Amino acid sequence: MAIAHYASNGRAAFGGLVYCVLTYGIGFVLGTIRVLLITPNIGPIFAVMLELPFMVLASALVCPRVIIWFSISDDFGQRMIMGAVGFTALMLIEAGMGQFIFGQTLTVFLDALLTPEGMLGLFGQLCFALMPIVISKSGFQRG
Repeated sequence: MAIAHYASNGRAAFGGLVYCVLTYGIGFVLGTIRVLLITPNIGPIFAVMLELPFMVLASALVCPRVIIWFSISDDFGQRMIMGAVGFTALMLIEAGMGQFIFGQTLTVFLDALLTPEGMLGLFGQLCFALMPIVISKSGFQRG
């Protein structure tokens, strides 16, 4: 029984990583469009507000597929692991990309989260983190 529990925790954690990578890939494309094409025309706050629903939708579309692929149970703990690992990986990737591509320090990255557009983005990232639980509670059916 204990081995099965650890195996399901591992599936949930790995599922969280895959959920992060797939959703981040979509976000990278949308974020590039936002920064290069939309922000110069309407400003950063409105650009993030425009992108946010698409990112939440991407999370809602990717999440159930990952749940199915990795046979992650409806157990609250399993969904919590998936969301927490995905969120942690997402924040590490965001901070790492800022550091290695843009030369942004961790302090600058964290300070940016306190701006209005940063808070909107963080709200979207929290939606991403909670999606595995929300889908579980909303009666999502496999198959």
